[in-house]
Amino acid sequence: MLVDINLLPQKEKRNSTTAVVFILIIILAAGCGGYLWFEQKQLTDHEKRLQTELAAVQQLKSIVQQNPNSPDNPNAEEKLQTALAWAENYPVSTYKLLRHITSLLPERGFVLSFSYQESGNVQLSVQFDSSRDAAFFLKSMQESEFIQNANLLSITTERVSSESESDLSILPRYIAQYTVLIDKNAIKQVHKSGEGGS
Repeated sequence: MLVDINLLPQKEKRNSTTAVVFILIIILAAGCGGYLWFEQKQLTDHEKRLQTELAAVQQLKSIVQQNPNSPDNPNAEEKLQTALAWAENYPVSTYKLLRHITSLLPERGFVLSFSYQESGNVQLSVQFDSSRDAAFFLKSMQESEFIQNANLLSITTERVSSESESDLSILPRYIAQYTVLIDKNAIKQVHKSGEGGS
C-alpha cells in the first residue's frame, strides 16, 4: 500500500474581488483625471479668447479716444441731451401701474391678463363675480388720476359649477375686457416725488 503524502502547503485561492475593486478604482481615477484635464484645457482656451477680445476692445477704445471729433464720439453736451431725452421718454414702471390698477379692483376681482405698450395703452382682462363689479371697476379707473381714459370692450359670462356636495348650483363668472390709456406724466410725477402711487 502506497501512501501519497504531500508535504507542500496548499496554495490559497486568490480573492478576485479585491483585484476587480482595485481595477475599478484605477479606471475611475483615470476617468476623473481625463475629465479634469479636458475642463482645464477648455478654461484655458476660453481665457485666451477673452484676453484677445479684451485687447481688441482696448485698442478700439484708444483709437476712439484719440479722435474726439469723429461722428461716433459725440461731445459731452450731445451725450447729456441724449441721456435727458431718454430719461424723459423712459417707460412707466409696470409694477407700480399694475399695483395701482389692482388697488382699484373690488374684493372679488382678479386680473387674468395684462398687456402694456410703451405708448401708454393697456389691455386688461379681469374676472368678477357680478357684472356690477365690472361697472364699479370701470368707474374707479375713469376717476383715477393716473388713467386718462378707460373703456369696457366686452363682458362675457362663464359658468362655473360649485364643487360642494350640498350646493349643486352653477355660479356665473364675468370676464370683462378693458382698454386703458394711462397718464404717464402723472405716474412719473408721483415717482419723482417719492409717493407710493396706490
